[in-house]
Amino acid sequence: MVGRTLYIDCFSGIAGDMFLGALFDLAEQLGFAEKVNPTRLKESLRYCPLPSWSIELKPCKKQGLEGKLLRVLTPWGEERVEDIIDHVNQPALDQYDQSHEHDHIHSHEYDHSHSHEHDYSHGLSFVEIKDLLTNSELSELTINRALRVFEIIAQAESRAHGVPIEKVYFHEVGMLDSIIDVLGVSWCLEQLNITRIISAPPPINRGWVRCAHGILPLPTPATAFILEGIETCTSPHQVELITPTGAAMIKALSDELTQSLPSDPVEAIGLGAGKRDLKDRPNLLRLFVYAAHQSNKVNESSIVDSPSSSCWLYESNIDDMRAEDLAVLSELLFKVGALDVWQTAIMMKKNRLACLLSVLCNETEAKDIEEAILFHSTSIGCRRQRVERKVLKRRFLHLDTQWGLCRIKVSRLQVNDQRVAKEIWRYKPELEDLKILALQSGYNLETIRAKVYILLNEQSYSETEDFWLNLQVEK
Repeated sequence: MVGRTLYIDCFSGIAGDMFLGALFDLAEQLGFAEKVNPTRLKESLRYCPLPSWSIELKPCKKQGLEGKLLRVLTPWGEERVEDIIDHVNQPALDQYDQSHEHDHIHSHEYDHSHSHEHDYSHGLSFVEIKDLLTNSELSELTINRALRVFEIIAQAESRAHGVPIEKVYFHEVGMLDSIIDVLGVSWCLEQLNITRIISAPPPINRGWVRCAHGILPLPTPATAFILEGIETCTSPHQVELITPTGAAMIKALSDELTQSLPSDPVEAIGLGAGKRDLKDRPNLLRLFVYAAHQSNKVNESSIVDSPSSSCWLYESNIDDMRAEDLAVLSELLFKVGALDVWQTAIMMKKNRLACLLSVLCNETEAKDIEEAILFHSTSIGCRRQRVERKVLKRRFLHLDTQWGLCRIKVSRLQVNDQRVAKEIWRYKPELEDLKILALQSGYNLETIRAKVYILLNEQSYSETEDFWLNLQVEK
């Protein structure tokens, strides 16, 4: 199977409706308009239990350039979110936002467990949206892409407003808009066979926006949390250019952020229009699609952790467990989804030597990790805090040695100093494979590791983008 590469050129920002409109335009340019269009999208979503909705898609010119302007029409109409140049002295601009997403997040204490038929006036939580999508007849790829976007939004809103993620609700208009935008983008990407996505750094700027929570600074709190760890560029406009949904799509779906366009031949270009007019540039999102490549160059974002992500750190002070039992506990924590587990020697009250157990995990595994610590350890409590981590993307090289295959973990780091951009490549043989090779060869571990590195140095790898993309993606 072969797939296409997509480059997101978000020079004027990005919102969910701009992305979806640009993908429909891209389908038309590729000659797939009969297969990828709003009518076909609605047919694909017919089993999702949503209120009635439709899509209005029409040509729209921005400073002489034509793109597709998309609106999701709902029973509640459209929300207005106003940008404010000076929230004290000047009136709000009489313009729509890039999209209409800010009033659609809130928290409440409503009990949604009483009925299988949802009361949409109360909105949907992330858990309910997840159930809605997983029970649909959409493909696993489309569902996973959409869920990743919603998970990122929900995590950011949870942090921004200080409420548990299960109490973050997407209410009527914004909820339906967002579901259609996110599902539509995920569906279009699969229909167009796009398996790798690259994005330009999104533009962020200052200013103010009035929404349901009051007057908020730009970038809005949720957008700012989503963009943590992502390269951005600044814009002079005091209007919102990137929405939470747009930011989440870049973070969830992109394999790489770079200002450089791929050197491959461009197959087609699609343009999606924003609702406002900007003074110094056309308010458009531009998508480049490139010639098909082999499927081993897959969308890495759906398989490995994001290079920067928000995690939970669980800790517990333990002074009454055997060292061998703590080792078993660590193994169990990895089995239930821990990203990392480590122990630190500490001194507790009454001068007792003890162990500080630390466990790092994602939001989705947090409850299981907490239960595992309390069930399998002697601790009667644990504490947790949210932390941010930066992880280099990793892929695997299979090195053929005379004693057998050895997996080599390859990672990349781009460093920008004041003079020149540099890139560092790291190669590390997997310890488990080295142990097997040592047993098979009769060498000790230190000797076999040295021999593997000698073989690596003899290969003289090119360390290019093509070399990277042909490596095996980490499972």
